Amino acid sequence: MLNLDLPPIECFVRHEFMRQHTDGHTRTMPCVIFGMASIPGQTPLFHFLATDGGIWWRMPIHAFCHKPEAIPLPLHELALWDSFSHHPTVIRFSLLTNKRMTYRSRSNVERSGRYLMTIDWASPDGTGFAETPGQHKCAHVIELDDGNYALQPNNRVWVFEPSYTTQFRQPVLERLVSDRIYTSEDQPRHQIVNSESYETPMQEASDGLEAAWSGPPMWQPIETAPKDGTWFLICRDSEGFESYEVGAFDPMMHDKFVEVECGLYRKEPYLGYEWRGFNNFHRATHWMPLPAPPATPTT
Repeated sequence: MLNLDLPPIECFVRHEFMRQHTDGHTRTMPCVIFGMASIPGQTPLFHFLATDGGIWWRMPIHAFCHKPEAIPLPLHELALWDSFSHHPTVIRFSLLTNKRMTYRSRSNVERSGRYLMTIDWASPDGTGFAETPGQHKCAHVIELDDGNYALQPNNRVWVFEPSYTTQFRQPVLERLVSDRIYTSEDQPRHQIVNSESYETPMQEASDGLEAAWSGPPMWQPIETAPKDGTWFLICRDSEGFESYEVGAFDPMMHDKFVEVECGLYRKEPYLGYEWRGFNNFHRATHWMPLPAPPATPTT
């Protein structure tokens, strides 16, 4: 898709971005953002119309502000990730519209503002981080109180909904990254019967069908490997059998020190993972589940 139509955002654009950053550092002009371009390896880029009728293409989010006097911030303070694919979508969720959002930036500064819309990504061929559960990110567009705009993913923001978030900023549990692929079509016990009936009948699957379904597991991208202590097989696609290894990810809590003010730090726990195996995991490209162990003979 590459280009995406956006709900119009009336704002200001900083002159320096239209002057190769040679001058215009303190000047802005009114504009309206109407679209964006999504190019992997680059930050989301926005298209705008100026009051003189000129159209400009592919500007980063820190080129814009909704208050002319807003102090410019570097791009990495406002946007955490680049675009994930050439196929973006945009939606304005009703529940989130105009709600207060707060995020913690790369420099550990909390910034707050108003939710505008959400950009998300997909990949038509099912590859890349856009389709990987443990790596996928969206970008919530936030109109910040300081006059700038931000693009932040789910795991960096808090949303204040006055009638519902009664425990705001008080986590009810330690959340783990979801790296599972969920499907309702992977169970063979009941199969659809070929029938013209509107209420499609079901029947028990035959032993042969279930045996075929429960055959050798298939290789899967290493990004989707479980991180809950389950043992599995890994390999590197270019090396074959010589790279095979069995191991598991063990969730482990660690401590890190976070600066709260100049020269003062506090200790905060964070969830990490330790690889139990030999030393090839960092080179692995694929994984697959291990077969069940042999049944214990009965006497």
